[in-house]
Amino acid sequence: MGILEILLVVYIVLIAINAAISIQLWFLYKSFPFALLIGVWGFTLINFILQGVVIDSTMFSVLAFSTYMFAGMCLTGVLCSIAGIPIKYAPYWAFFGVMVVVSFILNFVTDNFTIIALPIAISLAVPQIQFAVLKLTKYRAQGPGLTNTFAVILLLNGLHFLDYPFLRPYPESAIFGFGAVLIFASMFGALLPTIVGKHHSNKLSDQLTDTLKEMEKLARVKSDFLAHMSHEIRSPITGILGINELLLRSTLTGSQKKYCETMSAATNNLLFIINNVLSLSQLESGHSTIRRNQFSPAEMMSEITEHYMFRPDAKNITFETEFVAVPAVLVGDKGKMLQIFYNLINNAIKYSGSDAIKLIMEFSENQIPDDAPALLITVTDYGRGIPEDQQQAIYAQFKQISTDEGGVGLGLSIIKEILKLLNGEICLSSEENKGTSFLCRIPIETPPGEGIAGLLNEKGLEVAGEQSSSEEGGELNEDADGGAYSVKRPAVETEEQMLERRGPVLLVEDNLTSQMVMKNLFEQEGIGLKIVGTAEEALRELSRHVFRLIVTDIDLPGMNGIEMIQFLRKFDQKSHIIVYSAFAYDEDVAKAIDAGANDYIRKPAHSDEIINKYHMTMSRLR
Repeated sequence: MGILEILLVVYIVLIAINAAISIQLWFLYKSFPFALLIGVWGFTLINFILQGVVIDSTMFSVLAFSTYMFAGMCLTGVLCSIAGIPIKYAPYWAFFGVMVVVSFILNFVTDNFTIIALPIAISLAVPQIQFAVLKLTKYRAQGPGLTNTFAVILLLNGLHFLDYPFLRPYPESAIFGFGAVLIFASMFGALLPTIVGKHHSNKLSDQLTDTLKEMEKLARVKSDFLAHMSHEIRSPITGILGINELLLRSTLTGSQKKYCETMSAATNNLLFIINNVLSLSQLESGHSTIRRNQFSPAEMMSEITEHYMFRPDAKNITFETEFVAVPAVLVGDKGKMLQIFYNLINNAIKYSGSDAIKLIMEFSENQIPDDAPALLITVTDYGRGIPEDQQQAIYAQFKQISTDEGGVGLGLSIIKEILKLLNGEICLSSEENKGTSFLCRIPIETPPGEGIAGLLNEKGLEVAGEQSSSEEGGELNEDADGGAYSVKRPAVETEEQMLERRGPVLLVEDNLTSQMVMKNLFEQEGIGLKIVGTAEEALRELSRHVFRLIVTDIDLPGMNGIEMIQFLRKFDQKSHIIVYSAFAYDEDVAKAIDAGANDYIRKPAHSDEIINKYHMTMSRLR
């Protein structure tokens, strides 16, 4: 076996190994560049096998050599694919076809191997050289970093094809040509899988980035949809609940009253399910944020007990409250803590069968260095308890020990998600037929410089520390032009004179059903109520009269409730503003408070809750 035959065998073995590796990579990634890589080595292998078979025939050797056009097409295809270069190979095939015909004709004219092979060699070299130069100039910045190195090797490989007609006829010189072939094959074999693999990983990374952006977009759409649906669902429920409670306040027969009470219970259950589904969706989508504001634990506890005072399913339940070394003021996310309390209490009401529920707040100072202070929230019932083998399972979504009481089993899932957001934890203690106790530990802060001064006793009364504040403000005055509003400073007068001068409650509400419910409710209580349908009407009224209390919706035509409050607070710091809205997320509440509202009632609310809020507000204003 001569030296050329030996080199051909070595080259064929090397190409076979590269082809096998490319096939494995294709099965692993299934991407187009790896398919082209298989084509590179597959067609090259065929090319050299054919050259080995017809090595002693001039024309057949040239024709065998021409089959490298297929491998070259795949090779340039890899470069174009990973560098994003547009490729049109048809002109090169046409040129190649013409050159094959020329070589075939020359074979009959001369027996000079160089002259016969040169047209085909040129047709094989041109596409490789042209695409390599194109990559190194116009598309230099595209593709993985090693792509330009690949283009340089492709350029040299293309130029190397031009030496074939001159070296092949002379065995002693052909050795150098085949040696160069081995070098280029080795370089391609080492470089191509790395480049294609990098291209593939970059493509996957880009796809992942695009997918994440799409998921974020969908999450925003979902969040917006949920917020919109929450509002749209709560608005009709507000009407149903309000009208039903007006009926309950009227003279009814026994059966009519029973019907209305059943409707009220069903409406409350529906609202509870909607609240939980929307809350869990918002928490799981990552769109629920933490807000740290100062709040009064005593007021929060009062808010909780007042909430259940008006719930028909809680009217026969006694609520016990206790404070253990709790500061009068804390800093944290009050809304999230209320959600925890409400869900634990709702579960106790629904599933325990207990006639008493105990609520405990305890402040725990950091006992370990770098350990944050915490608020311990405990909700205890004295009912049926939870079997030990089911105590962990109840945290799963839609899991209930018994389905007799209804519900969807989301309360504890929501609590766990909230605690995860707050870096808190929950533990359970329960004994069958003796009751259940849930303890939640929530990291908390105290106001700067106050420490735990001003503690609450067991009744929630402050036993140390005192706070006072005063704010000055003006009144709104409508310009004579009718389109603008300006500040009108009141004359010096006593607080009693100012309160005496103040008129009835101003309700800013565009929903006719809500207007009717609130009008009848306040009339039954003997409370004066002025109703307007837009923020602009409200501002006109406020420019003419002073009101003790303003109750406003957020979703108003034209200027919305938040914008109205912000505008009003520029001139009036005295009026007490309560937002009554179907926008019920904590973020909605925070936005309203930040704008200048004093309080927030989520729609729908029980009529007793609304009236009680009115009396509490009036007592503060006096």
